[in-house]
Order: sequence, then structure tokens, then C-alpha cells
Amino acid sequence: MQQIACELNLSETTFVFPPADPKHAASVRIFTPRSELQFAGHPTLGTAYVVRGDSEADRLVLEEGIVRCRCASRSAPTAPCSFG
Repeated sequence: MQQIACELNLSETTFVFPPADPKHAASVRIFTPRSELQFAGHPTLGTAYVVRGDSEADRLVLEEGIVRCRCASRSAPTAPCSFG
């Protein structure tokens, strides 16, 4: 994953995996070209948008390195997040 992120050379690259807890939407790992991040806000929001897709779900949880990010939507595709 680190090699792919380095090759893409974007500020952050996310990789999405099945969650450890089946109640959560996904497990996410975030990389910069040089290192793995335990959490980053903008990549989390973008990943939540993509994971939610066309789903009718108004809430989802993403598992990240140091947090479980709970994202909620008010029937719009963008989702404000809370962390914990």
C-alpha cells in the first residue's frame, strides 16, 4: 500500500477493507507518499462519501487506526463526522 501511495504521489491515499466489526461499514488505512497515517479528516470524508455511495443509509462507521469515525448524513451525500 505504501508503494502504491508513493507511486500515486497524492497528499493522501485511502485503502478500504472489510471491517473487523460487521456492524461497521469498512476499515480504512490512509497513506501519504512517505508514511501511514492513523487518521486524517479529508480522506475520511471522501472515503465515507464513496463507501456510502447510492445507499439509503444515513449513518455509517469507518474503522481507522486510532478511531472509529461515525458519519451521519441528512439525506445529502456529504456526511459530517464525529470521532471516538
